[in-house]
Amino acid sequence: MEVRGLIEQWEYEQRMKSLDRYSLNFEMAMSRKKGRMTEKLGDILIDLSTRIISRYKISEDLKQDAINNGALKACMYWDRFNPERADDAWPYMIQIIKSSFAGFYKKEYDYKAKIEIDPTLTIPV
Repeated sequence: MEVRGLIEQWEYEQRMKSLDRYSLNFEMAMSRKKGRMTEKLGDILIDLSTRIISRYKISEDLKQDAINNGALKACMYWDRFNPERADDAWPYMIQIIKSSFAGFYKKEYDYKAKIEIDPTLTIPV
């Protein structure tokens, strides 16, 4: 393996170790104060989406699309979290990412099923 690949893998592992509830909640609070999502919160949501999607068995060509879709939905709905109702944003974000993955997976495979089975195809008898 190349040195650059080893360095990237090490950096990825360090980011995954540092991903915790405290950093997510802190960045959510900072984003609320600023009135916009911080860059650090965006990185945390991408890392969280990567961590969640990596647990599922999915083809490599769809994995990056699923990660992007999960991170996009989390970025869309981060501001709807109500800290008065719940103290921890971690389960809220995980649920958003898992739901977006389920919707993405269903949409993608329903589409593939429609492509693979062509009802207009006639078999000569």
